[in-house]
Formats: sequence, C-alpha cells, structure tokens
Amino acid sequence: MDTLLLSLINERNVRETIPFVQIHASNEQLRRELDEWKRKCENLERELVLARDNLVGEEDCVEGSSTQQQHQQQQQPQVSRSESAALRNERKIREQLERLQEQVQQQMEEHQRDTEIIQDLTKERDDLQSLQKAHDKAMSKLQEELNKQHRAIDHLTTKNSDNQQRANLAEQQYSGLKDAIRTLQQENDSLKKENRQLESRLVSEKERLSSEMNILTDMVERLKRQAEMAITLQQQEEKRKSSSWFGLSSSNTNSTTSHTVPTPTIVTNTSAEQNTLHSTPGLSTTNTSNMIPEQPLVAAIVPTEPKKVLSAHYKEASCVRYDDSGSDMLATGGSVDGTVKVWNATNGALRTTLKGGSSNAIISLDIAKHLVVGGGSDKTCRVWNFTTNHLVHHLVGHASKITSVKFFGGEQGVVTAAADRQIKVWDISRQTYRQVSTMHLHATANSIDVGVGVQTIGSGHTDGAIRLWDMRTGQKAAEWEGIHESAITSIQFNPIDGKTVLTNGMDSRLKIVDVRTGKALHVFHHEEFHTSYNWSSSSFSPDGIYVAAGSSSNGKIFIWNAKSGKLARKLEDGHDFGVCGFAWGRGGTSGQQVASVDKMGRLVLWG
Repeated sequence: MDTLLLSLINERNVRETIPFVQIHASNEQLRRELDEWKRKCENLERELVLARDNLVGEEDCVEGSSTQQQHQQQQQPQVSRSESAALRNERKIREQLERLQEQVQQQMEEHQRDTEIIQDLTKERDDLQSLQKAHDKAMSKLQEELNKQHRAIDHLTTKNSDNQQRANLAEQQYSGLKDAIRTLQQENDSLKKENRQLESRLVSEKERLSSEMNILTDMVERLKRQAEMAITLQQQEEKRKSSSWFGLSSSNTNSTTSHTVPTPTIVTNTSAEQNTLHSTPGLSTTNTSNMIPEQPLVAAIVPTEPKKVLSAHYKEASCVRYDDSGSDMLATGGSVDGTVKVWNATNGALRTTLKGGSSNAIISLDIAKHLVVGGGSDKTCRVWNFTTNHLVHHLVGHASKITSVKFFGGEQGVVTAAADRQIKVWDISRQTYRQVSTMHLHATANSIDVGVGVQTIGSGHTDGAIRLWDMRTGQKAAEWEGIHESAITSIQFNPIDGKTVLTNGMDSRLKIVDVRTGKALHVFHHEEFHTSYNWSSSSFSPDGIYVAAGSSSNGKIFIWNAKSGKLARKLEDGHDFGVCGFAWGRGGTSGQQVASVDKMGRLVLWG
C-alpha cells in the first residue's frame, strides 16, 4: 500500500513539475533582462542630464556681458566649434535615448506579453491543480474502492477455498458413486445375460412342448377323422359348418389327413368379372361368406364433441380398438407402460388392466368378444381373456417387434405382422396355439386387416405398397405398388363389401383403393392433417359412408365423406397433443362409436 501511494505521489510530481520548469526559467531570464535594461536606461538618463547641464552653461556664456562680446567675437570660431560639437553630442545622445526608449518600450511590451503568458500559465496551473485535486479525490475514492475490492477478493478467496474443499469432497463421493454404479452395471449385465439365457431356454422349451403338443393334437385329429369316415356326407357337411374355421384347413398343418380337402381360396364377395381381375394360378374366388354370420348394417353417427375424456395410459397410448361384435367394450394399448386396458364405451369405466411385461411396449391390439390380443416390442403376441384376466396364449415365433395384430373367425384365429418382414397366421381355437402359415414379405408391414370373407389378408407396407394374401396357402394374391409416396401406417377393408381398402400414409393422405385394380378412388387431404407415426390409424365408418383419422401434429380429428371426398367435420376440442390411434366401431347399446388416443395417453370418447 505504501509503495502504491509513493508511486502515485511521484507520478503527480512529474505531472506538476516538468511542464512549469521552462516557464519559470523563461520568466527568470526575462526579469534579469528587464533589470539590465532598467540600469541602462538610468545611465542614459544621467548622461542626458549632464549633457543638458553642459548645454545650459554654454548658453549662459553666450549671453554674457558685452565686454566679453568682443572677446567672444575673437574667440567666435572656437565657440562655434564647441557649440557644434555639443549639438552633435546632444543629437547623438537624443538619438541614443530614443533608441533606448524604443528598446525599453519593446522590452515593456514583451514583458507585458510574458506577463499575460505567465498569467495564462498560472491560470492553467490553477486549473491543473484543481484537476489534480479532483484526480486526487477520485484517486482517493478509487483507493477506497480498491481496498473494498481487496477485502471482497479476500472474502471470495476464502469462500473459493471452502468451495474447493467441498468440490474435492463431492468429487470423492462422485468417484465412489461411479464405482458403485459400475459394480451395479456389471451385476445388471450379468443378470441380463442370465435372463436372456433363461428366456432362450424358456422359449426353446415352450417350442419343444408346443411341437410335441401339436404332434399329439394332430394324432388325435387324425384318429377322429378316421373314425368319422363312416358318417354320411351330409353329416360331415353339418359338422364342418359347426366346427372351427381351422377345421377346414388341416391340410396346411404338418399333420396328414385321410380325406380330400377343398382347394384354398381367396374370398372377395365379387362378381365373376371381378373374380377374373383377382385370379391367381392355383387360387379361386369362391364365396365362403357363410363361414361367418353376416352382421347387420349399422348407421354411422358422426360425432360433434368429446363425450368422455380419460387418462388412459402413462404418457403415450399407441392404439385403440372397438369390439366388432357390437358390445360396449373397447381396448387401448400403451407404448410406454406396456399395458392393455379394456373400457366400457358407454360410461368410460375401466373394466380391466392387462400387463404385457415391463419392457414390452404395446404397438397394436384387437378385441373380439371375450379376448384381447396385443403385440409389441418383445417380439411376441399375447392373448388374454379380459373377463378372467388370464393370459390364454403367448404366441412366439417372430424375430422382431410385432407391428400389427388382427382377430379373424371370431375368437378362433389371429394374424400378426412384424418387423422381421413376416405375416403369420395362428390357430388359437384350441388350448395350445398352432402356427398355420407364414407369408414372407419384401418390406415390413405396418398394418394388416382381414377381408370380409375371412380368407384374404390385406397388408400396408413401409414401401408404400398394398399386398393381398391367401390366408390358407400363404401365397401373394395381388400387389399394388406406389399407393403412397411413403410408408403406409394403416389399412382397413371396407366393412360393407370388402371391394376397397382405406389406407393412411406418412405422406399425410388417406386413400380409398379398389383392391381389384389398385387404383385410388378418392384421396383425402387437409393442410392441418399430418401423419407422423408408423402406427397412425384411420377407419371407415361402420356403414362405409365416412372415413376418419386423427392428426399426429395438432390432435384434431378429420372426418371426410367417402363418396364425395369432402371434409364433413373437424373435431378440435379433445386432444392437446398428436393423435396416435383412432377407431370407429359399430357401437354398442349406447351407440358410442368413435374413440381416439394421443401422445400423452389421453383417451377421448366422441359423441
């Protein structure tokens, strides 16, 4: 601190002393010259006085007595010479005096100018001194502030030291936690490895048991068929009508039969001309609609507002489906919480919650009578009886996540599609399920549906194509490429005649496509409608008059007239987030038909 003050004082001395040294020296020189000129002036004045005195004495001598006149006349040449010398001397002195006076005047003027300069410099010095005082005052304040900052720095240094100690302690604790986490991760990896081994063993054992059970079942079926050969053809026909759908397809299993089975067919319920467009080698288009009782036509109820708004799932709900049998039940699936929930559509009451595993995200589901089927990310498909909450079947066979599931034949069969580019048909009519057929795909099917006549499967793919499959043989019956510019996320047969399908695509368009020609009959689009999820669904109304879907971006529901292609209604008040799943059912006793679920797990029942 003392060193700082000394340096500040020396700096001030330098600023105040050096600028005035030359001024003081010049002033002193001017004073010495002025004194010298004053002495010269005094000497000249004395000489002038002496010269005047001499001149006066000479005039007195001229004015003397007449007696001396003659003498003067005699000496006139000498006097004249003396007078001339005196006049010349006086003239010289006067000239010299004038020059001295001029020099004195010049010196006085210079002295006046120097005095003014000195006054200006003095004033400037006073100003500088005032400024110096202000600087000193500011310096004092700055010094006080500096001292204050030094104290603050000392305080912060102390505080920083404490924080450093705490940070060191926290770092030590963090290192300990990292070691603990590393140990837990190693233990977790070990447990995961053991779990995978157990799962592999369980699946292998289950497949082995399933294979053995299938063999035993085939043996029993073969024995039954041999025993029934003695019965008349009419009795066999009546039994086939009352038996399960899979009773007609035993030739597609690994078992052998002792009687002839009809050739597999694709059912389209079309005229002979339409069947010609559908024809495929080895396949016929026989109408087998008598296999499933035809449901009565249900008029569509176009919703106008939310009837019930429910929190269905934690975060995202991926899908929603109505029971097509006409009950009041609907099911929702959660892609985050991995649960399937069954609801009463009349009052919005939760009927039951079915869990598919903590790591299984439900992507697709279907509901029929007393059963619910759900497929998800664990590569398997689960079938529950929601009246008893029991897991009836756990379908294992896909190598990747399940993308779509669909009941057919009532509760007798299930069709599944997966990201392993396969579609599988499952018989669940018995206590032990059976894989009936497998279709191999060129692109993943995001959505599947079963035609009105049961035997035809429609699939919408990531390459924007629609493909039709014969369920009995597993052969491709038709393929229509380029239906959408990007992936198809949903496909549904027209519930009235099955001649058209409704598709939803990632190009944010709905299309009604003729399955006989592959041509898009109508394209539905709106600037506020967007499709962003691979599982975004769309639906016909139960009478086929309307088509509808929910927007993935803003939560709005769009309903178009399927005949005119015009927007019939836009519902905006139900969802705050993007819609993931949409369904339009037949409606139960209450007539409630439309439901949707969104990104945050909200279920809206529209009325």
